[in-house]
Amino acid sequence: MNDFAGLRVCFLPRHRVAGRAMAVVGVLVFLLPTEVLPALSLPTWGEDDRALLKKGELIPGAALLVEDSPERPEPRVAPEPEVPSLEPVVPEPDYDPKVIPEEYLADYFLASAPSAEGYLVDPQRLLSMQESLDREGFLEYHADDSKVDIRMYLFDAQQEIPAPYTLQKLVSERYSDGPLSVVVFCFLGDPSRTVLAFGGQGSMDVPATDARKILESAQMKAQEKSDPAAQVESFVVQLSIRLYWLEKGLAEARLAATPAAAQTPHSSGGDASKPASPGVM
Repeated sequence: MNDFAGLRVCFLPRHRVAGRAMAVVGVLVFLLPTEVLPALSLPTWGEDDRALLKKGELIPGAALLVEDSPERPEPRVAPEPEVPSLEPVVPEPDYDPKVIPEEYLADYFLASAPSAEGYLVDPQRLLSMQESLDREGFLEYHADDSKVDIRMYLFDAQQEIPAPYTLQKLVSERYSDGPLSVVVFCFLGDPSRTVLAFGGQGSMDVPATDARKILESAQMKAQEKSDPAAQVESFVVQLSIRLYWLEKGLAEARLAATPAAAQTPHSSGGDASKPASPGVM
């Protein structure tokens, strides 16, 4: 404490001065007029607020603790793509191993079908490409070396020839006016079902017993194999061999019949130089 110009000045520490200033402010607030006090009063609780507080659904001061989250733009939803209208699916018929598909019937049985020009008729592609080429090549080689052509029709093992088609009808419609041919219905994988018939010029001169023996001999060779393609190969090779002997037998029969035929014109007064009846090999 010092005397200065007749005044007594007290120097207090800074922290004590600050404390006293705050106390003065508090007294001034306490002594403010009542007109100002309502503006500074605390919020009041209503009955609804108390009920929410008891249920734990209201937390005092929660609004001060949570920051306002920035507004997020709503996600853009892509429009659903248009679903194309689907045509009704027609159920396929149940597979029947005994039925030849209708789309192949013309290639098998119509006389005007392009397959009539080949020796191997396999519109269902039952043989592989290489196997078909091998069988067709052998049949062409046989045709070049023999007077009896082989026409082989391939069907699956269990397929049945539908009415009104038959082997005899096919032979008469497609091969009756051509050279002598043996037409074979071969059922791939089951040589026991194989059938054959002769058609064309001179077919009436083939004895039925010889035709049956030729078929049985070729079937026996085919049954020695287990692979269906190998069975076809064995059958064709044996058939070709038996046709060679058939040709020799028919030629010998023709030579034996020639002297008797040559004597016929003399007895009737005809020309002795007239050749033998056509159709006999």
